[in-house]
Amino acid sequence: MDSESKVILIEDNSGDVKLINFALRNIENAPELLHFDYGKDFLAWVDENGLDDVLLILLDFNLPMLNGQDIMNRLNEQYADVRPPIVILSSSCSPVDIKKSYALGANAFVAKPVELDDFCETIEVTIKFWCDLNLLSA
Repeated sequence: MDSESKVILIEDNSGDVKLINFALRNIENAPELLHFDYGKDFLAWVDENGLDDVLLILLDFNLPMLNGQDIMNRLNEQYADVRPPIVILSSSCSPVDIKKSYALGANAFVAKPVELDDFCETIEVTIKFWCDLNLLSA
């Protein structure tokens, strides 16, 4: 991973944010994690900084105010050709949410495990796959 590469996390649950930060410590040469509690803050950051150095977006689908669907709609409108992969992280396994996420262009939908070890392993595997193993078109 490039030292300037970033993973964006849009998540309002502080416990999940702490666990994701903990999981990143187990990844050698982990990318920088930029966290946003709210979609509006993320979109303001994107408008100012763009997505060039972003390897992956981890998005909680059920956010307050601007939810995951709103964020994906905005990214699809403005950054469809240049956006990084988006992985939905959700405590919901609702077939409606899953179907909606993929219809909006999510690259994956990952259910947040309840057990601590499973949660950390899921985050590590997800980040390693999308940031190290998956080859993106230039």
